[in-house]
Amino acid sequence: MKPTLAIILFLCLNVNVWAQDYNKIKFENVVNEQFGTLLESLLKDGKLDETSAKTYLETVFG
Repeated sequence: MKPTLAIILFLCLNVNVWAQDYNKIKFENVVNEQFGTLLESLLKDGKLDETSAKTYLETVFG
């Protein structure tokens, strides 16, 4: 009985760790995508548009 319980516990822990890693990767991809979109919106002709950057900072940080 105890070996079976140990095996089940081991499998549950492995699935939990795998799920956490998978969710972390998804979260990192979303953050990277959003940051890329933000950066593109602040660029104008390959340079940082100061007006857009100031507007963004005022909107986000008040």
